[in-house]
Amino acid sequence: MSYQELPNTTTILRLADNASIPDDPKNRDRIEYLAWRALGNLPASYVAPAETDDEKQAKKNVVLAAIDNNSVRSLRELVLDLAGIIALSGAQRIAARTRLKTENDKADLERAK
Repeated sequence: MSYQELPNTTTILRLADNASIPDDPKNRDRIEYLAWRALGNLPASYVAPAETDDEKQAKKNVVLAAIDNNSVRSLRELVLDLAGIIALSGAQRIAARTRLKTENDKADLERAK
């Protein structure tokens, strides 16, 4: 007979039939498990199931969305710089940068909705 400890619980999994054995000293399966352990046997370590393709894609989408949001902001700044913000006087440049930051912040809030 083979058993496996489950993470974050006292429940034991019997691998032969995938039966969950509760932590109840009166439970027939628990008594059998404890006798098996008393013979020096050790349960198998828990191995997390492999990540599915859908789960991998979902994680990738989150990262790509963050990259896209940052890219859009960077591109807007670049376009405005190329359009002449660099050539503005100090006060005009500060005003233009402030306006750009305000517009970017609004766009970020809209994307977050």
